[in-house]
Amino acid sequence: MRFFLILLVLLSMQSRATAALRDLCPVQPIRFAHYEMGALYGKDRGGIDEDFLKEIIKRSECAFRITILPRARSWYELEMGSIDMMASGLVTPEREKFAWFAPYLVDKKYVLLGPAVPLTIQTSEQFIQAKQLTMGGVRSFRYSPKYDEMMQKLDDNRRLERVGDLETLYRMFASGRFQATIASPLAYRYYLKRYPVVGAMRLMDWDPGNKSISALVLSKKTFSEEQIRQWQNLIRSLIEDGTLLKILTQHLGAEEAKSMVFHP
Repeated sequence: MRFFLILLVLLSMQSRATAALRDLCPVQPIRFAHYEMGALYGKDRGGIDEDFLKEIIKRSECAFRITILPRARSWYELEMGSIDMMASGLVTPEREKFAWFAPYLVDKKYVLLGPAVPLTIQTSEQFIQAKQLTMGGVRSFRYSPKYDEMMQKLDDNRRLERVGDLETLYRMFASGRFQATIASPLAYRYYLKRYPVVGAMRLMDWDPGNKSISALVLSKKTFSEEQIRQWQNLIRSLIEDGTLLKILTQHLGAEEAKSMVFHP
Protein backbone atom coordinates (compact mmCIF):
# COMPACT_ATOMS: atom_id res chain seq x y z
CA MET A 1 0.00 0.00 0.00
CA ARG A 2 2.77 2.39 0.94
CA PHE A 3 4.49 1.69 -2.40
CA PHE A 4 1.35 2.66 -4.33
CA LEU A 5 0.98 5.90 -2.31
CA ILE A 6 4.57 6.86 -3.11
CA LEU A 7 3.97 6.02 -6.78
CA LEU A 8 0.84 8.21 -6.86
CA VAL A 9 2.75 11.12 -5.29
CA LEU A 10 5.56 10.79 -7.83
CA LEU A 11 3.11 10.63 -10.74
CA SER A 12 1.29 13.66 -9.40
CA MET A 13 4.55 15.61 -9.11
CA GLN A 14 5.54 14.63 -12.63
CA SER A 15 2.11 15.64 -13.94
CA ARG A 16 2.37 19.08 -12.27
CA ALA A 17 5.90 19.57 -13.62
CA THR A 18 4.77 18.67 -17.15
CA ALA A 19 1.78 21.01 -16.91
CA ALA A 20 3.99 23.83 -15.66
CA LEU A 21 6.43 23.25 -18.51
CA ARG A 22 3.65 23.40 -21.09
CA ASP A 23 2.60 26.79 -19.70
CA LEU A 24 5.60 27.99 -21.69
CA CYS A 25 3.71 27.40 -24.92
CA PRO A 26 1.24 29.83 -26.49
CA VAL A 27 -1.97 28.46 -28.04
CA GLN A 28 -0.61 28.67 -31.59
CA PRO A 29 2.75 27.29 -32.80
CA ILE A 30 5.65 29.59 -31.95
CA ARG A 31 6.71 31.58 -35.03
CA PHE A 32 10.51 31.46 -34.82
CA ALA A 33 12.82 33.38 -37.18
CA HIS A 34 16.40 32.36 -37.92
CA TYR A 35 18.83 34.79 -39.50
CA GLU A 36 21.98 33.80 -41.34
CA MET A 37 25.23 34.78 -39.64
CA GLY A 38 28.55 32.98 -39.62
CA ALA A 39 28.76 30.22 -37.03
CA LEU A 40 25.31 31.06 -35.66
CA TYR A 41 23.21 29.84 -38.57
CA GLY A 42 23.29 29.03 -42.27
CA LYS A 43 20.37 27.72 -44.28
CA ASP A 44 22.35 24.85 -45.80
CA ARG A 45 24.80 24.19 -42.95
CA GLY A 46 22.98 24.74 -39.64
CA GLY A 47 24.97 26.26 -36.81
CA ILE A 48 24.87 27.20 -33.14
CA ASP A 49 21.35 28.62 -33.24
CA GLU A 50 19.92 25.59 -35.03
CA ASP A 51 21.33 23.20 -32.40
CA PHE A 52 20.19 25.59 -29.66
CA LEU A 53 16.66 25.68 -31.11
CA LYS A 54 16.49 21.88 -31.36
CA GLU A 55 17.29 21.67 -27.66
CA ILE A 56 14.68 24.20 -26.56
CA ILE A 57 12.04 22.53 -28.74
CA LYS A 58 12.82 19.22 -27.02
CA ARG A 59 12.72 20.71 -23.52
CA SER A 60 9.71 22.98 -23.94
CA GLU A 61 7.58 20.50 -25.95
CA CYS A 62 6.08 23.53 -27.73
CA ALA A 63 5.08 23.49 -31.41
CA PHE A 64 7.25 25.71 -33.63
CA ARG A 65 6.95 27.16 -37.12
CA ILE A 66 10.40 28.20 -38.38
CA THR A 67 11.30 30.79 -41.01
CA ILE A 68 14.46 32.58 -42.17
CA LEU A 69 14.44 36.38 -42.31
CA PRO A 70 17.03 39.17 -42.65
CA ARG A 71 18.01 40.41 -39.19
CA ALA A 72 16.55 43.91 -39.54
CA ARG A 73 13.29 42.39 -40.79
CA SER A 74 13.19 39.98 -37.85
CA TRP A 75 13.26 42.84 -35.32
CA TYR A 76 10.51 44.67 -37.20
CA GLU A 77 8.31 41.57 -37.43
CA LEU A 78 8.85 40.81 -33.73
CA GLU A 79 7.87 44.35 -32.74
CA MET A 80 4.76 44.14 -34.95
CA GLY A 81 3.83 40.75 -33.47
CA SER A 82 4.22 38.86 -36.77
CA ILE A 83 6.82 36.53 -35.26
CA ASP A 84 7.12 35.34 -31.67
CA MET A 85 10.75 34.40 -31.07
CA MET A 86 14.32 34.54 -32.35
CA ALA A 87 17.77 33.66 -31.04
CA SER A 88 20.99 35.61 -30.50
CA GLY A 89 19.36 38.99 -29.96
CA LEU A 90 21.21 41.86 -28.31
CA VAL A 91 19.38 43.59 -25.44
CA THR A 92 18.82 47.35 -25.83
CA PRO A 93 16.47 49.72 -23.95
CA GLU A 94 14.48 50.29 -27.17
CA ARG A 95 13.96 46.58 -27.73
CA GLU A 96 12.93 45.96 -24.12
CA LYS A 97 9.77 47.93 -24.88
CA PHE A 98 8.44 45.13 -27.07
CA ALA A 99 10.51 42.03 -26.22
CA TRP A 100 11.49 39.76 -23.33
CA PHE A 101 15.05 38.38 -23.16
CA ALA A 102 16.58 35.14 -21.84
CA PRO A 103 20.40 35.64 -22.01
CA TYR A 104 22.76 32.79 -22.88
CA LEU A 105 25.68 34.03 -25.01
CA VAL A 106 28.56 36.47 -24.42
CA ASP A 107 30.20 38.02 -27.46
CA LYS A 108 33.08 40.48 -27.81
CA LYS A 109 33.52 42.82 -30.77
CA TYR A 110 36.72 44.01 -32.45
CA VAL A 111 37.54 46.44 -35.25
CA LEU A 112 38.75 44.64 -38.36
CA LEU A 113 41.08 46.84 -40.43
CA GLY A 114 41.72 45.97 -44.06
CA PRO A 115 45.07 46.15 -45.86
CA ALA A 116 44.38 49.71 -47.14
CA VAL A 117 44.46 51.12 -43.60
CA PRO A 118 47.90 52.62 -42.87
CA LEU A 119 49.86 51.03 -40.03
CA THR A 120 50.00 54.47 -38.40
CA ILE A 121 46.27 54.09 -37.58
CA GLN A 122 46.33 52.62 -34.08
CA THR A 123 43.28 54.19 -32.36
CA SER A 124 39.66 54.95 -33.12
CA GLU A 125 40.42 58.67 -32.94
CA GLN A 126 43.10 58.30 -35.61
CA PHE A 127 40.70 56.34 -37.80
CA ILE A 128 38.03 59.04 -37.48
CA GLN A 129 40.56 61.74 -38.36
CA ALA A 130 41.69 59.86 -41.49
CA LYS A 131 38.99 61.22 -43.80
CA GLN A 132 39.86 58.87 -46.66
CA LEU A 133 38.86 55.80 -44.61
CA THR A 134 35.35 54.37 -44.46
CA MET A 135 33.64 51.65 -42.47
CA GLY A 136 30.86 49.14 -43.14
CA GLY A 137 28.13 47.95 -40.78
CA VAL A 138 24.89 46.00 -40.76
CA ARG A 139 21.61 47.84 -40.36
CA SER A 140 19.89 47.09 -37.01
CA PHE A 141 23.12 45.79 -35.42
CA ARG A 142 24.21 47.26 -32.10
CA TYR A 143 27.85 46.68 -31.19
CA SER A 144 28.75 48.54 -27.97
CA PRO A 145 28.15 52.12 -26.81
CA LYS A 146 31.71 53.13 -27.77
CA TYR A 147 31.67 51.40 -31.16
CA ASP A 148 28.17 52.70 -31.91
CA GLU A 149 29.34 56.23 -31.12
CA MET A 150 32.30 55.82 -33.45
CA MET A 151 30.06 54.56 -36.25
CA GLN A 152 27.64 57.44 -35.73
CA LYS A 153 30.47 59.96 -36.14
CA LEU A 154 31.47 58.27 -39.38
CA ASP A 155 27.85 58.18 -40.53
CA ASP A 156 27.48 61.91 -39.84
CA ASN A 157 30.38 62.48 -42.24
CA ARG A 158 29.08 60.01 -44.86
CA ARG A 159 31.87 57.57 -44.16
CA LEU A 160 29.68 54.65 -43.03
CA GLU A 161 28.05 52.21 -45.42
CA ARG A 162 25.19 50.20 -43.94
CA VAL A 163 24.14 46.92 -45.57
CA GLY A 164 21.41 44.41 -44.95
CA ASP A 165 23.36 41.33 -43.84
CA LEU A 166 26.78 39.98 -42.94
CA GLU A 167 27.21 38.05 -46.17
CA THR A 168 27.02 41.33 -48.10
CA LEU A 169 29.19 43.12 -45.53
CA TYR A 170 32.15 40.75 -45.82
CA ARG A 171 31.85 40.42 -49.59
CA MET A 172 32.05 44.22 -49.91
CA PHE A 173 34.87 44.38 -47.35
CA ALA A 174 36.89 41.82 -49.34
CA SER A 175 36.37 43.84 -52.52
CA GLY A 176 37.68 47.01 -50.83
CA ARG A 177 34.37 48.88 -50.82
CA PHE A 178 35.21 50.07 -47.29
CA GLN A 179 38.33 49.65 -45.22
CA ALA A 180 37.06 48.51 -41.81
CA THR A 181 34.16 46.94 -39.96
CA ILE A 182 33.17 45.86 -36.45
CA ALA A 183 33.74 42.11 -36.23
CA SER A 184 32.72 39.24 -33.97
CA PRO A 185 34.52 35.86 -33.87
CA LEU A 186 31.10 34.33 -34.53
CA ALA A 187 31.13 36.01 -37.93
CA TYR A 188 34.58 36.90 -39.21
CA ARG A 189 36.11 33.44 -38.88
CA TYR A 190 33.47 32.07 -41.22
CA TYR A 191 33.11 34.92 -43.70
CA LEU A 192 36.81 35.63 -44.21
CA LYS A 193 37.22 32.02 -45.38
CA ARG A 194 34.34 32.56 -47.77
CA TYR A 195 35.55 35.97 -48.93
CA PRO A 196 39.33 36.07 -48.52
CA VAL A 197 41.02 39.45 -48.35
CA VAL A 198 44.21 40.07 -50.33
CA GLY A 199 46.76 41.64 -48.00
CA ALA A 200 47.35 41.87 -44.27
CA MET A 201 44.50 42.65 -41.94
CA ARG A 202 44.56 43.79 -38.31
CA LEU A 203 42.15 43.03 -35.50
CA MET A 204 42.01 45.97 -33.08
CA ASP A 205 40.44 46.06 -29.62
CA TRP A 206 39.33 49.70 -29.40
CA ASP A 207 36.75 49.00 -26.71
CA PRO A 208 38.43 46.57 -24.24
CA GLY A 209 35.49 46.52 -21.85
CA ASN A 210 32.84 45.66 -24.41
CA LYS A 211 30.92 42.44 -23.99
CA SER A 212 27.62 41.92 -25.73
CA ILE A 213 25.04 39.67 -24.09
CA SER A 214 22.89 37.84 -26.62
CA ALA A 215 19.60 36.26 -25.67
CA LEU A 216 16.62 34.27 -26.77
CA VAL A 217 14.15 37.02 -27.73
CA LEU A 218 10.40 36.63 -27.11
CA SER A 219 7.60 38.94 -28.21
CA LYS A 220 5.64 40.68 -25.44
CA LYS A 221 2.61 40.41 -27.70
CA THR A 222 2.76 36.62 -27.39
CA PHE A 223 4.37 35.75 -24.03
CA SER A 224 3.40 36.88 -20.53
CA GLU A 225 5.77 37.89 -17.75
CA GLU A 226 5.13 34.56 -16.04
CA GLN A 227 5.97 32.68 -19.23
CA ILE A 228 9.24 34.55 -19.75
CA ARG A 229 10.35 33.55 -16.25
CA GLN A 230 9.82 29.93 -17.25
CA TRP A 231 11.71 30.41 -20.52
CA GLN A 232 14.57 32.02 -18.60
CA ASN A 233 14.63 28.99 -16.29
CA LEU A 234 14.72 26.68 -19.31
CA ILE A 235 17.69 28.57 -20.80
CA ARG A 236 19.43 28.50 -17.41
CA SER A 237 19.06 24.72 -17.38
CA LEU A 238 20.84 24.55 -20.76
CA ILE A 239 23.71 26.55 -19.28
CA GLU A 240 23.94 24.75 -15.95
CA ASP A 241 23.91 21.19 -17.31
CA GLY A 242 26.65 21.98 -19.87
CA THR A 243 24.47 21.59 -22.97
CA LEU A 244 25.16 25.11 -24.24
CA LEU A 245 28.92 24.69 -23.74
CA LYS A 246 28.78 21.45 -25.71
CA ILE A 247 26.95 23.16 -28.61
CA LEU A 248 29.41 26.08 -28.69
CA THR A 249 32.41 23.75 -28.49
CA GLN A 250 31.21 21.81 -31.54
CA HIS A 251 31.16 24.99 -33.61
CA LEU A 252 33.92 27.16 -32.13
CA GLY A 253 36.36 24.94 -30.25
CA ALA A 254 36.74 24.44 -26.50
CA GLU A 255 38.76 27.54 -25.60
CA GLU A 256 36.55 30.09 -27.31
CA ALA A 257 33.36 28.30 -26.25
CA LYS A 258 34.15 28.68 -22.53
CA SER A 259 34.43 32.47 -22.82
CA MET A 260 31.11 32.76 -24.65
CA VAL A 261 28.77 30.99 -22.21
CA PHE A 262 26.68 33.49 -20.27
CA HIS A 263 26.63 32.86 -16.50
CA PRO A 264 23.77 34.60 -14.63
